[in-house]
Parts: sequence; C-alpha cells; structure tokens
Amino acid sequence: MLLVATSLAVAQPFTRRSSQPQHDGLKQYYEIPNFRLGGRYEFADPQKWEFGGEGGTTLESLSAGKLRTAYIAVGTPRRNTAGEITNAVVISSYYSGDSTDMYEQWVKGTALSGGVPIIGPGGPIDTDRYYVVMVDPLGTWGASKPSDGLGTKFPQYSYYDMVQANYRMLRDHLKVANVALAAGVSMGGTQTYVWGVMHPEYVQALMPIGGTTQSDAEDPVGNWTFQLMTAAIESDPVWQATKGVYDAVELVWRNRVGEIHNINPYLDRSGRGRW
Repeated sequence: MLLVATSLAVAQPFTRRSSQPQHDGLKQYYEIPNFRLGGRYEFADPQKWEFGGEGGTTLESLSAGKLRTAYIAVGTPRRNTAGEITNAVVISSYYSGDSTDMYEQWVKGTALSGGVPIIGPGGPIDTDRYYVVMVDPLGTWGASKPSDGLGTKFPQYSYYDMVQANYRMLRDHLKVANVALAAGVSMGGTQTYVWGVMHPEYVQALMPIGGTTQSDAEDPVGNWTFQLMTAAIESDPVWQATKGVYDAVELVWRNRVGEIHNINPYLDRSGRGRW
C-alpha cells in the first residue's frame, strides 16, 4: 500500500494550476514563444524588450517549452473597427494568489473583500461596461513556474517580466488595443505601478491597492522575511537531495495567514509551495 501511495503521489503535478480549484474551469492559457526572462529593460527603447529583457533566458533554451500565461476573463468586450478590444480592465493578484483568487474575492465576493462583489453587472467594476481580465502572475499557479519541472534552474525574473508577459498575452492573444484600468492588490498593486511605468500610453488609469513602489530588496523587514523563508527551505535535507524540486514545501508563515483570513481554505498545511 505504501508503494502504491508513493507512486500516486509522484504522478501528481508538483503544484496545481489554480489556487481556487472550484474556479479552475474558468482559467484560460496562452503561450508566448521565445520570451526572455531576467533580462535588462531599457525604458528608452521599448522595442528591445517587446519579448522580454535584453540578455534574458528563454524557457525553450532550457528545454522547458514556451512561456505560459493564464487568466480569467469576464464582461463585455467592445471592439474598434480593427476588431481590437478597447474597454479592458486588467486585475493583478496578490502574492501567492492567482486569477481564481481574484475571481473568488472580487467576482463572487467574500468576507475578506467586504462580502460584496466588486466585479459584476452594475458593480464598481461594471461587467456591462468593461471586459475584465484577471491575470496569474508569472511564477505561480497557472503561469510558468519553477515547480513545472525546472526547480532552481528556472530563470530569475522581475516585475517587468511579469507585466510584459501579460502585456504580450493581452496584445497578441486577446487583441486588447488599450487598457481602461489596471488594478491590483498587494503584489498586484506593485504590478499596477509597473504597468504605468512600462506602458503609459497603453494604460489609461491605475488603481494600486496596498502595493509598494519600493522593491522588497530595499525593504529591510520584507527582505529579512524572504531571506528567512529561503534559508528554511534550503536547509531542508529533502530540498538539498532533490536540488529544489519536490512537493510539499512547509510554508508555515504563509499558510497561517491563509488560515486566519480564510484567503484559501484549500491550501493545506503542506503548502505545495511554488518554488
């Protein structure tokens, strides 16, 4: 029985593709070929980073396939004469969250978000007027991430990579001509600022919520917290033996936050960390 259970466990994916599995069927995907991660972004010359920063690493070069983006879209798209969407709203998730979390919080409405849906017909973000795209951040859940198989070989990436990958998805896949509003919570709020910096002519308005304009590396408390988490994981004999590719990372701090605030009751104590 032990051998059977072990085989079944190994056969499962390291991390599922949706934080809120009850909304998994709503999520859609788009792959971007030859997108460079971890490269340089010279804002004076956007053409150099249309598909990621200069000098970055593609997942194809690591035999990992194309870069995957993920999203949930709701609402009413309006199109120009070229067939492009002109009334899009882009919503970025908080750290450890994804589009299914934002759907649960802002479309369904939970106690954490005041119990009232924010996105919907006649709501603050009115789906009768706008086409709302909730995106997964690069490195988590439905988007390309280390636990897809590369583990620690996955290229280091930045907020710029996160935003630019989703920009390519919006422009090339959904054919969004411009964004009426970019919004997000926590890490999604930080991405909202980055949308404005990288694509000021593409995004008409910004609504960052609880997002910092300062990187975590410059925040001594935040930096210490992430260093502590990293050190705890890297000291694990299983992590060392598997070179960082294994299931069930014990993220006690993050899980406690999730339990207390009921952010994600489906995230068990094993964490299934996205590392």
